Amino acid sequence: MKKLFLCVAVMVTAQFCMAQSDGETARTVRQFKVTPIAPGFEAELPLQRTTTFVVRPAAGCSLNYDNDRDFITVVANAYVDFQYRFYYNLDKKFAKTGVNNNSASFVALSCTMMKEFSTNDDEYELSNILAIGPVWGMQWTTRRNIYWRFNAGLSVGCTTDGDSALLPTTEFCVGYVF
Repeated sequence: MKKLFLCVAVMVTAQFCMAQSDGETARTVRQFKVTPIAPGFEAELPLQRTTTFVVRPAAGCSLNYDNDRDFITVVANAYVDFQYRFYYNLDKKFAKTGVNNNSASFVALSCTMMKEFSTNDDEYELSNILAIGPVWGMQWTTRRNIYWRFNAGLSVGCTTDGDSALLPTTEFCVGYVF
């Protein structure tokens, strides 16, 4: 809990310490996205000039490793990802290319709730997972509203069984912005 509080405190402090200029600057905008690769929807809501809150219900696949057996492929899992994003080079991208559709690099605090529901091994017990941790990523929206995003991070995950572990998280999305 102390680590989560520390991460939130650092992100909020960094946001308020950023200098604001009087000229034309980039701002985050409200976006609704559909992503067929890593199928799901994404709503990105601006909070301040360079921060957003993202809600992303989606489905995905993952691999779990068991010491007694080979890799167990979890065929499908549904998850909801909540992110508080801080875009740290939004002004630089805006000044260079004029793009103002949240096309920049970001750091985020991510909270993912996952429900695993299909696996290739009948003996493998499924459990719900809650993972919280920092994420670094970059996204880009083209002039034709095609959306690309990659993010990666390391989260602390807890299951409904009481187990916990460090979970590496990576995601690559391609979609369309409405």
